[in-house]
Amino acid sequence: MLLFCAAFLFDLKGMHGAELVLSHLTKDRKTEQTGESRQGEISKLIVDYRLLADVIENKRRFYLDTFPSLEFVVLQGGDAWPDEIIALSVLLGHEPVNLDYEHPPDAREDLMYVSLERIRLMLESNTPSATLFLSDEPMGWREKLCVLTINPVEIAANDQTATHYLIEPYYEIRGKIKPQNYLDRREFVEFVFDHEVYHCLESNFIGPQPMSFLEFWGEYHHYRHENGADAFAVAMHMKRHGAVTDFVKNINLIRALTLFCDDCNHWTPEIITKVSNTEMKLLQTMDTAEIFRYATSLRNIIVPNYSDYLVYRSAAKEVCAQINSDLWNLGDEENLPEPDPKMVTDMLDTFRRSYFELTGNEID
Repeated sequence: MLLFCAAFLFDLKGMHGAELVLSHLTKDRKTEQTGESRQGEISKLIVDYRLLADVIENKRRFYLDTFPSLEFVVLQGGDAWPDEIIALSVLLGHEPVNLDYEHPPDAREDLMYVSLERIRLMLESNTPSATLFLSDEPMGWREKLCVLTINPVEIAANDQTATHYLIEPYYEIRGKIKPQNYLDRREFVEFVFDHEVYHCLESNFIGPQPMSFLEFWGEYHHYRHENGADAFAVAMHMKRHGAVTDFVKNINLIRALTLFCDDCNHWTPEIITKVSNTEMKLLQTMDTAEIFRYATSLRNIIVPNYSDYLVYRSAAKEVCAQINSDLWNLGDEENLPEPDPKMVTDMLDTFRRSYFELTGNEID
């Protein structure tokens, strides 16, 4: 059973992978297609799935080779998620430890319960995530497990799906983005993988999120995590391609629209711009660990401390009010400083410019 579970998690195609992909991608297709055209479409979908699965497996092996102290496990969800959770519990052992959050020893069991429940929810909702665990008595695998939940079909079935994924749930914007601004789905899967891996690297090399009773402590660290992860993923993409590609430019524009989605913690155009301005020769000389440290240093400049986050959050909330984002409950009272007028203006300008470049229209 143990060998089966380990093999199950490391087989990225999972159980009935191509069939599940096929079911997902064809569920909205018209049924009156001819048998020949239907078979041709089926064959293409299976090939597309395998291409995405290969991208993930190649990324996993890359990080296994790059960071010998970490095991990288990818869970894809879909109908097989209950089996993946069972297999994961075997890999973790009897008394594993969550390494993402500082906690007293007597809270270990409760935090593990919450961590596994979170992974279950991520798998059920096909949401990318990362969690770092210290396994208990590993048998043939590395002691620290970076557990990723990435379903490539749900997030990148095609270029349009990949693009729309980043701006859910604001469907009106999704329908207005010009096709020439769509994200390449294979590049997007690589971006997501690098982004999620950063979270594990941060917990491993910097340490867990400290405990605090401050009101927005969790939100503050979430914003820091997301800035660092986007900086790392963009830098890794630029190093692979040796240039600031259209993909990077469009990711930057799309991230500027997250304020429309009640999501100020994924608003990362400032740090993506900083990475984009990095001298390419310098970036090409960095190895992956150095890119991680570089991304983290930029993150520390963008979000230096808790007080500065409150200033940013106040400005973001004011921008949401001005663009009439009805997804942020603006009636909620938050103990925030007065919005900084210049920051509000700069963020609003970035938002409007990005919206125009993506859609060709002025924001209403």
